[in-house]
Amino acid sequence: MGVRGVLASQPSASAIIFPEIFWKCDPSDEEAGSDMLRFTEDMRIGHLVIDADHQRLIEIINQFAEASTVHTLFEGAAPSDCATVMHQTLKSLIAYTKEHFAKEEKIQRECMYQYHAMHVQEHHALVVQLEEIARTYFVRKSKPLNRKALEELREFMNFWLVNHVMKFDSNMREWVCPKE
Repeated sequence: MGVRGVLASQPSASAIIFPEIFWKCDPSDEEAGSDMLRFTEDMRIGHLVIDADHQRLIEIINQFAEASTVHTLFEGAAPSDCATVMHQTLKSLIAYTKEHFAKEEKIQRECMYQYHAMHVQEHHALVVQLEEIARTYFVRKSKPLNRKALEELREFMNFWLVNHVMKFDSNMREWVCPKE
């Protein structure tokens, strides 16, 4: 049915577009006003390690969203502030990819996941995209660190969550070996 999450501070009848993700609102949420993504059942793969890692990805996205909110709502954000937010987030994502992809690929091998090789290629493509974003802003400095830079990173992370975790990883559900 698509991606569902909770964006608790909005009226229950509305649907919010959070770049490429549609979020259903739940006024009964105890953390009303938090405006954060939540790990929901339709995101669950069924393996404790993989699911915990995907929850960590959501934490990284939420930390970025919180830190960059001021910069995406108001024009003229200080470049140093944008640089700090981008740098911290990219650093977290790079560390996350190294650890998570290695664990996920090991689990796939152990479960003899039929599409393991294709999944490894997908992981490689995500790493290349992530590294290219980092090089563009911090090595070559070919794009300014501003509101648009923050939006580009947000779009990348949303793409990752929706297109990789929700679509690509969900194909593993029948193959992974639940560890409880």
